[in-house]
Amino acid sequence: MTFLRYGFSSEQAAAAADVLLYADLHGLDSHGVCNLLPIYVKALSDRSILPSSTLRRVRKKGAISTFDASGMLGLLAAKGAMEAAIELAAEHSVGAVTVMNSSHFGTAGYFARMAAQSGMIGLALTNLGNRPVGYAQGSRRAIIGTNPLGFASPAGDLPSFVLDMSTTVVASGKIKLAKDLGEEVPVGWMVNQSGQPVTDPNSYLEGSGLLVPLGGWQRSTGGHKGLGLSLLVEVLSGVLSGASVSLGFEDEQNSIGHFLFALDVSAFLEGSIFAERMERFLSSLLGEPVFEGHEALTYPGHSDAKIALERGVHGIPLPAPTVAALNWHASTLGAVSLAEIGQ
Repeated sequence: MTFLRYGFSSEQAAAAADVLLYADLHGLDSHGVCNLLPIYVKALSDRSILPSSTLRRVRKKGAISTFDASGMLGLLAAKGAMEAAIELAAEHSVGAVTVMNSSHFGTAGYFARMAAQSGMIGLALTNLGNRPVGYAQGSRRAIIGTNPLGFASPAGDLPSFVLDMSTTVVASGKIKLAKDLGEEVPVGWMVNQSGQPVTDPNSYLEGSGLLVPLGGWQRSTGGHKGLGLSLLVEVLSGVLSGASVSLGFEDEQNSIGHFLFALDVSAFLEGSIFAERMERFLSSLLGEPVFEGHEALTYPGHSDAKIALERGVHGIPLPAPTVAALNWHASTLGAVSLAEIGQ
């Protein structure tokens, strides 16, 4: 309903909603419908996202394409870009696509998984443009974004391997979710301008607390590795795409960039053989013994698939503030509330 009211076609609205539903269904609660109002509706209202924009190919060379999203909804721009990468991989065995002038694209794993569903390996990266939200190794100001990455692969009869992660210790959406739930965040997620840990989610929203890269703020704990991973994502999705970058491009209008990649595994070995080998590998991991008191080992995508099965039967839990905000929004559109839908 929301996307339709802002001028998207029914097909576009369904595609955008599917990305948000995927996140909530698979337990990625910080990237689902909780972002509908504060990110997407806000950007649609101030016209930093334009429903009329379309994905335009501005450069193509062999298995590589560059697209200009011209202010598109990132949920749709990234989907179209991964579809293009898959088409290129079907022809060239690999497909690499960059997108500039886009916006927040939701959860990276959704787009990487598109390739896995086509029997390919997929990679999806995005930056935050020129709006960094994280410190790194003693920096006096924010210099990195959350810069998430998604990687997915077929796994035979097992759920697809789907790695979906920010390159900061945690995604910013989890800070906002903690605020909605009235909870503090664990020590190690954020530091203040003096490098001291902070646990109040409001400190992030007010700008006095910033995220840290994987490994933390110190080199001794591996923070330099998290920083390197964040910069890798920045190079591919920001510098390479022509979008804004977290440093050196502060005077530009913010432009988020994406990098989508698809690899046809059949160029290396038969797809069925690859799937069998992945299934054998991951089955061994799942059956590996662990010390008493530890949870059984799992792999990225396996737990998400179990959550999706459970929520598909019992429904998707939403924080009370999210429900209240959505009900208020529904009333402004003349639509039914969540409670009425459930009746």
